[in-house]
Amino acid sequence: MSSTGTSGRRAERRYLTALFSDLSDSTALASSVDPEEFAELLDQLNRTFEQVIQRHGGTILQVRGDGVFAVFGLEAREDEGRRATEAALELHAAVKNISFCSPLPGYSGLTMHSGIHSGLVLAVEGDEVLGRFVLVGDAANLASRLSDAAGADEILVSETSLGAERPFFEAGEARSFEFGAGEALTVYPILGRTSVHTRFEARTFGRQTPLVGREREFSLLRQALETCRQGTAQMVSIVAPPGVGKTRLVDEFLKDAQSRNFRVLRGYCESYLNAEPLQPVLQILRQLLGLSRPNPTADATLTERLSAISPGLESEADVVQAVLAPSTSTLRPSDEAIGDLVLKLTRALVADRPVVVFIDDWQWADDLTRVTLRNAPELAQSKLLLIRATRELLPGDPATATIRLQPLDASHAMAMIQTLLPSADRLVIEQVRRSSGGNPLFIEELCHAVARGAHTPTLHDSWQSTRIPNQINMLIASRVALLSGRQLQLLRTLAVMGNVVPGWLLESVVDVPPSLGALEQLAELDLLAPMEADGTVRFKHGITRDVVLDSLNRHERQTIHLQVAEIIEFRFSGADREPLLETLAYHYGETQEYERAADYAEAAGDKALAASAMDRARSQFQAALQALDQQSGRDVYDRWMSISRRLAMACLFDAEPAQCAIYQRAIDLARARGDLENEANGEYWLAYVNYAMGEAAQARTHIDRARLLAADMDSEAFRTQVLASWGQIRGAACDYDAALATLDQALTVQAPFKHRPRVTHAYGYSLAAKGMVLGDQGRFDEAFACFDEAQELTRGPIHPTHGSMTSMRTAVYLWQGRWEEALEAAQASVQIGERMGSRYITAMGIALRAYARWHLDPATDLTDIVRALAWVEESHQSIWTSLHFAWLTEMLVSRRRYHEARRAAVWVLKRARKLDRLGESVAYCALAATPGTPATAAAPDRCFARARQSADRRQSPRELALIDLKQARWLAANGAGEQAAAMLPGCRDRLSAMGMYTYAAEVQRLELKLVQD
Repeated sequence: MSSTGTSGRRAERRYLTALFSDLSDSTALASSVDPEEFAELLDQLNRTFEQVIQRHGGTILQVRGDGVFAVFGLEAREDEGRRATEAALELHAAVKNISFCSPLPGYSGLTMHSGIHSGLVLAVEGDEVLGRFVLVGDAANLASRLSDAAGADEILVSETSLGAERPFFEAGEARSFEFGAGEALTVYPILGRTSVHTRFEARTFGRQTPLVGREREFSLLRQALETCRQGTAQMVSIVAPPGVGKTRLVDEFLKDAQSRNFRVLRGYCESYLNAEPLQPVLQILRQLLGLSRPNPTADATLTERLSAISPGLESEADVVQAVLAPSTSTLRPSDEAIGDLVLKLTRALVADRPVVVFIDDWQWADDLTRVTLRNAPELAQSKLLLIRATRELLPGDPATATIRLQPLDASHAMAMIQTLLPSADRLVIEQVRRSSGGNPLFIEELCHAVARGAHTPTLHDSWQSTRIPNQINMLIASRVALLSGRQLQLLRTLAVMGNVVPGWLLESVVDVPPSLGALEQLAELDLLAPMEADGTVRFKHGITRDVVLDSLNRHERQTIHLQVAEIIEFRFSGADREPLLETLAYHYGETQEYERAADYAEAAGDKALAASAMDRARSQFQAALQALDQQSGRDVYDRWMSISRRLAMACLFDAEPAQCAIYQRAIDLARARGDLENEANGEYWLAYVNYAMGEAAQARTHIDRARLLAADMDSEAFRTQVLASWGQIRGAACDYDAALATLDQALTVQAPFKHRPRVTHAYGYSLAAKGMVLGDQGRFDEAFACFDEAQELTRGPIHPTHGSMTSMRTAVYLWQGRWEEALEAAQASVQIGERMGSRYITAMGIALRAYARWHLDPATDLTDIVRALAWVEESHQSIWTSLHFAWLTEMLVSRRRYHEARRAAVWVLKRARKLDRLGESVAYCALAATPGTPATAAAPDRCFARARQSADRRQSPRELALIDLKQARWLAANGAGEQAAAMLPGCRDRLSAMGMYTYAAEVQRLELKLVQD
């Protein structure tokens, strides 16, 4: 893990904990006493530094006058954060006891201030001037800055350093320490020690983890297995943070399933750029077909293998060939065709015997995999059990039975420790149990530490984040440091190659036969999973791979990346290379071979775009642009612009702020070259990205610039495209007169060409946007005429525009009070979002569905809408979300969940400031019925007045009529029946005239009630 730089000094990447400690108020003190006295004080401090730091296993790198800089971790122990903190506490106490011969007025004793932070650093060998080591990295810098920020006699420790070891210490309130643009650390002031001893999350060492304490979860899986055997398909999600034992539980269960004559199929997902679209599906296909190469070698062989699975399946050979090796066939299967293939194959398999399919690390599944596997419910009456292991459930995931793994209880933890440490005494076992917090990952790491005689670290058991704390990095790094040179080199090579390394690639890069023993030893150490039948090797946990990869310097990584890429290029050519485009782009990108990286990334992006794998297309196109940024020339510029436009197509319905920088760069590059066409395109796409994110003001600015530039271009099609988007953006900003005029103008120009493939969906979307505006104005017949025409025009395979158009139709149904139709349309929107793998469309559909259900049944549970909108809050897509949060506000007020309602209303009002005013009136009316807020406590009618201002600004007579109804309802409930009665007749007439008959009927009921009262 070491290298030699140009200076000739040895450098090594290490996980270390840095401690900076300085004497407080030393400048004032030095100026107030004789120099001889201060020099004596410095001598005492130096002796104290040496004694205390050494006692706790640290290494002093520098003594700077009255301060010390020390590091913990050079000896690869696991509890360095705790050691550094204990050293700081002892150092502070020792300095307080140093006698000072000349006390000053107001002097209360010597004190230190300290900062501690951990992380990966480059430790460069020093000299007499620099000290023993020079640390390059944030750990030392941040520790120094924390020391500067600490007050007298204060120790500030970052959460990253101490993390779950914090219960060892009495800590003050957490603070946020900002150290960069938008970056912050959570830090704790340490007040003293406590007697708490707990630790969590362990991972396997030395042998297969004994499965203990999972009887209930195993029984639930067994029940699902038996239900599956009876002919009813089952879907189960195993959910837990990394390291809690998801894979271990399923491994044991799959053995049981195989013993019961179930066919077991496995796939897994990765988070890296070289992960191919449909990864787990392709893995299972290759497993079934017995393919060790990335793609089938011959059609005849493929046909025979399909027929061997089930007679009749050979008819699917062309689709299978196209899926596994698209370059060898003219067929380009659609998402539906791929889904149909999976269905047919599964039906054939379950006809033979029951099947268990396990997909690991589902949280990293690509969009195309999610779309394909959403067909699973169509196999409801079959002998299929689908199990997914995931760190979290995501919006849009199909409903499944869920098993959430928890840490082991005390008795099961003790049983596990006794199995791993059979000769340890009871006190050691109890110490490990208390330190582990019951998590299998940490139990096993601690048992390993005890077995080799190291100190047992102690951590707190409340950590639930998927972010791995630095302690685990240090634990794994310390284990890796004990490997032999051959084992270490093999592990490092594998880490560069990927989390999962195919057997054929491993054979080419590593001399496998002589290395099989080393692979087996690494598997026995549980750093790797056991080698699979086809020779594939994978890391047992991605955490291990990350730690090993971080320990390599850039030169070592690049050497291995280049070796892997060149071997793949040599071994595969032409069509055989196509399934490996992503892998080649990844490895060449890491080697800084920018020309080849750009070539492969662009080709991989085109391949993913053709397969509607939008997430993969975005990743690859962005990688291609980054590689092109390292090159120069006119050809590079033209290519950069071309790729950026294709990237825009992939980003159209999944916009995020990072894309804005790409199109701003396109604008700057084009403007510098006087390239009008590309500058206009950049402004257009920058406008559309902002529109999709709900940033209407910025969208208007850029679309206006695009319109000005388009006026000087000889492209009527582009001018019309810009005009249509201008109308859509104006509609989203609730500028309805301008929006309708502009949309009508664009639709008139596009109408003669609306059946052309490149125009159809754009035309349909503009119609839907017009229908949304008309619906808000209460012009429902005209609105639904727009939706009907758009739906008829865009019939066919699911397209991203379908989700948005269906959501808009649903909103207009809700505005009119047509709850049943709204519910049906909302359900369709959810299904479209799920089929597309779009979290945004799915979340919006869930919110629409919840609001429709609430109107049909006020007792409807609100969990779905709260969860969906919580995801929206954290995402970057906010277009029209004020409406959904306003409806949530209304629903929460009806349940008297006022605190949550106010929080939702705050979102609505923030969105209104961004010109998204669709929900503003609804939120103000809901707040009028919310007790205890300053605005409503003084004058509830102020909220209604603001609601009317918003509706007037939007030119929405529909909303104005509803505000009258809501205010009359509020007046009647608060003893002002006569005032309410005076408002109702006109309100009823307006609602009836707009066809809002559900609301008009409510007015009639309220009128009758007031008469009776």
